Amino acid sequence: MKLRIVLNLVLLLLFVAAISGYTGYRFGLAQAPKGPPAFRTLEEALAGLTAELGLSAAQVEQVRPILQKRFADQVEQSRAVAERMNRHAAELRSVLDERQQALFDEHSRRIRDAARKHFQGGEKESSTKKE
Repeated sequence: MKLRIVLNLVLLLLFVAAISGYTGYRFGLAQAPKGPPAFRTLEEALAGLTAELGLSAAQVEQVRPILQKRFADQVEQSRAVAERMNRHAAELRSVLDERQQALFDEHSRRIRDAARKHFQGGEKESSTKKE
């Protein structure tokens, strides 16, 4: 029972890491189904804020370094989370037998693929099994 709880927790954390890592490496924000658009690049974010807020040229030059720091922080946080999740996954794998490790690896791959597909604008249903 404890192993199942730990496994589910680690899988959840890996999913979060996959999402965080992917969005961080793309320098963007996770796009919500509703609400304001998410920006994948610094220039898109700057253009969006300029259009929505009516920033002056001087304000754009003041906002740019702030956004650069924000995007860099996101990348750093994403990498740190991914590293922690990888350590947790390795620790979990150390208590599994070979068959369980293979199943765990396949499950982790499906989670990463689903997250990648989601953030690339793919279908929302990612639990479709391929036979």
